[in-house]
Amino acid sequence: MYKTGKSILLGYLTKSISLKFIVLVSVMILILFSMGAASLVNVMSEAQSSQMGVFVDQMRAEQRMEEELLRARLVRKAKLTADFLVSNAYKYIEDFDYDYLREMARDAQKDPDIAFVEFYDIEGAYFYEGEHEKGGQLVFPVEYEGVRLGFIEIGLSFDSVDKIIDDISKRIDETIRGTKNEYNNLFDMLIKQIIILSVVGVLIICSVIYFALTRFITVPLRKIKNVAMAAALKSERNDGNGMKLGVVTFR
Repeated sequence: MYKTGKSILLGYLTKSISLKFIVLVSVMILILFSMGAASLVNVMSEAQSSQMGVFVDQMRAEQRMEEELLRARLVRKAKLTADFLVSNAYKYIEDFDYDYLREMARDAQKDPDIAFVEFYDIEGAYFYEGEHEKGGQLVFPVEYEGVRLGFIEIGLSFDSVDKIIDDISKRIDETIRGTKNEYNNLFDMLIKQIIILSVVGVLIICSVIYFALTRFITVPLRKIKNVAMAAALKSERNDGNGMKLGVVTFR
């Protein structure tokens, strides 16, 4: 009976060792996979943030360049207007025809990019004073045959530029939000795939380990257990026969 119990204990220990080994390996693999997944997620998050920062900086830089180009174009337009006014203003200044200067200024101010136009002499006395409401000022001399008669001052209105830049800024913000949403969706999907692959990987590895334990450890131990049980039973039978023979002999 002692040998039989020992063989049963051997079988129980074999199963217990296999189970504990699989559980231990599974836990270790899950820990390693979790560490690897966390490291991968952290690296991808940093790469995403860096890439998004570069993308935003590039778009803002393009916005600033566009604003500079629009403002430069507006200044060139004002200079062309000033050239036209200068080429005609000297005649009316010499003739003291300030009413016509006023009409010229008002015609120029019909352009939405021109805030105001003013004419004044070299001492600052106005031939025509416009309304100083807004914008940057450009001053151009009015000369005739080398003699300076006065100045033309043009105020620029950047409302059109500001509107275009505001529209560009809104489009950039919408693009950034859309890109962030796409990145976040992709990131979430990637995390789910990592979790699924980790679980599947653990199951596969545990299956392989279980097969290996069964094939190379559990089966040989079971054979040893069976041999031990057979030997124990045989020994018990022999002991039983010996006891019977002993009883008969005594009689």
